[in-house]
Amino acid sequence: MEWHTLQASIGSKIFAVVLSFLPHWLALTLLGLVALAVVATWVFKLVRKIQYRRAVRSGRPVHAAAQYGQRPGSHYLGSYAPAAGQTYGAPTSEAPEPPPGRTPDQSPN
Repeated sequence: MEWHTLQASIGSKIFAVVLSFLPHWLALTLLGLVALAVVATWVFKLVRKIQYRRAVRSGRPVHAAAQYGQRPGSHYLGSYAPAAGQTYGAPTSEAPEPPPGRTPDQSPN
């Protein structure tokens, strides 16, 4: 058994097999896109971290995830909140009102 070789994950083995079947120009393009995605993710995280630090230093409010025990934003709708007991999109057992001038037993045709 060779102790100096590292065990690769199944994902990296599959990736290597897929690359071995591709033409070189396509394999290199794919590797370049993967590397670009990794670098772009690092840059995005770094920019977000810098923006967060600047916001904290300047005293601006910082968007943060809700802490345990905080209620969702729907509790703070104020006058825009739906009436108590009112639900939207839920099926009701009541039949809809017929249009004016028509009785419930008349068909629409």
